[in-house]
Amino acid sequence: MLIRPKTAELEGFSPEFTIVDLPDFKADPERHGCRSETVIACDFKNKLVLIGGTSYAGEIKNLFSHT
Repeated sequence: MLIRPKTAELEGFSPEFTIVDLPDFKADPERHGCRSETVIACDFKNKLVLIGGTSYAGEIKNLFSHT
């Protein structure tokens, strides 16, 4: 998914996307138009990813497990 760059590669680095993790947020399927309380929403125009309602389903682990 995402690979963490080495320290030397971070010079001049500017992230393209912002990822926000809200593990305690619970979506309301009726209100938010989703199937469960867990949601992963991507806004490609604003380069924003929201991960909510999950403390562990692999999403966050995959983002930060590559060193």
